[in-house]
Amino acid sequence: MSDVRRRELLGILATGAAGAIAGCGGGTGGENTPTADVTEEASPSSEADSSGALDVDTDVGLDSWPMLGANSAHTGTGPDQMGPTEAVTKRWSATAEGYSSSAPAVVNGVLYMGSGGTDNEGGTASAFSATDGRKLWQFETERPIYSSPVVDDGTVYIGTGWADKPGKVYALSATAGTEAWSSAVEGVFYGSLAVQDGTVYARSNDDTLYALNAAEGSEQWTFDGIVSSPTVADGTVYASSASGGVVAVGAADGSEQWRFDSGGNVAASPAVADGTVYCGNGEGVYAIDADEGTRQWRFEDLTMVTGTPTVRSGRVLVGARVASSSDESGDTYLFSLDAADGSEQWRFEGSDTFVASATVTEDTVYAPAYSRDVYGIAVDDGSQRWSTTVANEYANIAASPAVADGTVYVGTEKGGIYALWESSE
Repeated sequence: MSDVRRRELLGILATGAAGAIAGCGGGTGGENTPTADVTEEASPSSEADSSGALDVDTDVGLDSWPMLGANSAHTGTGPDQMGPTEAVTKRWSATAEGYSSSAPAVVNGVLYMGSGGTDNEGGTASAFSATDGRKLWQFETERPIYSSPVVDDGTVYIGTGWADKPGKVYALSATAGTEAWSSAVEGVFYGSLAVQDGTVYARSNDDTLYALNAAEGSEQWTFDGIVSSPTVADGTVYASSASGGVVAVGAADGSEQWRFDSGGNVAASPAVADGTVYCGNGEGVYAIDADEGTRQWRFEDLTMVTGTPTVRSGRVLVGARVASSSDESGDTYLFSLDAADGSEQWRFEGSDTFVASATVTEDTVYAPAYSRDVYGIAVDDGSQRWSTTVANEYANIAASPAVADGTVYVGTEKGGIYALWESSE
């Protein structure tokens, strides 16, 4: 990836838009495992279902991944998700229109995705059957969509905008794709939104955080100096600050609760779990007390920590480069850290930078490298279970996967969507 392309991508990642990965890598003690190629193609029809109805299987057993990071705390995991473990095969593939850094959301058997239009003039929000990839509806916007959709209570929320072309926040019917409202507030909404307790939280590229009424889009309050997508947990909004570090803001009224200075820019949204805020910057990973804003620990000697940390069962998973590497570009790893003290548990070497955050189930980490390689990694020891290459050399992965109903859903920069599940062979 060229330096120009990487800087362009990191500018979007700083807002948490992507805040992703046949080669062989391995954790400590890992062995080579099955590898498969998945080509860039649209297996089902790319045309929307003419009936306009969501004719999909919604039987019990289909679980959900309603937003980037699975939840508004952006932990990258859900309580009941299960995905492929031993080997994978392509269940289906489809294509959203235009360029995309949007992470898929999957709810009740439907996958939602945003993408940019031709020459960054327009965008498309699309719904696909999570079972077979059929396009169910699409909604055209005036500006591109680089943010990831959030699905809450039958509504899809998504932001639009590009460079000097302001967009809006939209609320769409999850079943029909029709517009419920669009915000009077205009901005460049690259990053993922957060929705909780009747409020939509959206950060614009003018570094303003907006709180909007989820029912009709009116502005409730604003907070300045925010440079990442918002994370919401226990009545508090957490985000990266323009001054370098993390700021905590009251979700009800936008009042500042505390501010933590990390000594460098935090590249993506923080994650919050068990009373602790986890974030990364150009020098390491931090754990911060969620109530007081005080540092609990720091894991040092890293660089290019671009994704939101993934947190589950006492582990913090983060992609980064080792700053002390003799190689100028640095060695790229996915690290597993002890959530209690920050000590390293294992590291896994991939084929390229882990630009987007990993997702994790009870036993498997799903980690996409920017080079189009997706890895299944054992949670306990970091050993490689499988790897597969999706798309072609012009369609890298910049967004985190979603996991639902035993399937991993991966999006690429060219708008490709891939559903991977357990191979029967």
